[in-house]
Amino acid sequence: MTNTSIIIPVFNQWKLTEACLNSIKQFTDPSVEVIVVDNGSYDETKSKLPGWVKTITLEKNFGFNYACRVGIKESKNEHIVLLNNDTVVTEFWLEELIRALSLSNVGIVGPKLVTIDGKEIQHGGYVFNHERNVFYPLYQGLEPSNSLVNRMRDLPALLGACLLFRRSDYESIGGMVDYALEDIDLCLKLGEKGLRTLLAPKSVVLHHSSATFRLSNDSEIPKTDRVPFFAYWTKEKLSKLKSDKEIFIQDGIELLSITDNKINTKETAEDVLALWNQPHNENSLRKIIELYSGFLPAIYELDDLSLFLSYLEDFPDDAGTIRYVLDRWSQKISPEKLKSLEHDLNVLTSWGSGRKA
Repeated sequence: MTNTSIIIPVFNQWKLTEACLNSIKQFTDPSVEVIVVDNGSYDETKSKLPGWVKTITLEKNFGFNYACRVGIKESKNEHIVLLNNDTVVTEFWLEELIRALSLSNVGIVGPKLVTIDGKEIQHGGYVFNHERNVFYPLYQGLEPSNSLVNRMRDLPALLGACLLFRRSDYESIGGMVDYALEDIDLCLKLGEKGLRTLLAPKSVVLHHSSATFRLSNDSEIPKTDRVPFFAYWTKEKLSKLKSDKEIFIQDGIELLSITDNKINTKETAEDVLALWNQPHNENSLRKIIELYSGFLPAIYELDDLSLFLSYLEDFPDDAGTIRYVLDRWSQKISPEKLKSLEHDLNVLTSWGSGRKA
């Protein structure tokens, strides 16, 4: 992990920054470069930042986006982590993110963000509702142990509280913008390059959520504008994104309504026996795998290569399924896809064998 830099923009709130840094020191390889970009703090931040942290001091608060760009420019490594100062990282958080980024065609990854008390999902990645033309967090408020938020998956975008990406990919899209929704913009532009956005839930980061905004005076926080975002990301471009409804269908859930970003859903696959009566229904298979992993050996008796490949595109961290597909259908898979699957299987199995209990 010597090739990783963590960028932490801060503005006052030393106690939050201290907790964040203490967690990094406890759970992160000391070879990782940690850069704090101080956006003109006037509390005790300047005097108390530890010596093992590289500090960049700005004369005033130029905003989150600007601080991130400065930190990235001054960092020295290929792997870049953007991390809010109101977060607390946990064991293996960075290893799991790097593992996810190592999978085929992945451009940016983020952790499972949990409320600071550990009781609820704070942000499970962004989904997009086409009718309302809005992004909103997936499965916010669920228990962190819920199966719906514990499988690595492709999503349209991730929250900028914690993101990992490559410097080379970041530079290829022109870096971070100075307007609002910069985290979503970053993910979508990497997507335009054919790179995937992955939620990596085995990486867990606790998050206060917008603490700097909530605890600062409005006049102290530079305003960002959403108009340039939607000028670039027109409805025509956004129409190509997988919708929230499609993602819910994958999970055996029906979206009933969405109001002020609050979702109303219902389970549509409560009876596992009913699902087994439709063994070749793609959504039924996904739901069985998602909720009833003990049935996997029986599921593998199904003879549907396209279904399994589709499943792996959306949930790429299932080493057992990759191995099964390779063993059963390697002769029918294109050389490019075969190489991709073999690479991902190697990443998943090598990490699993090397990780401490």
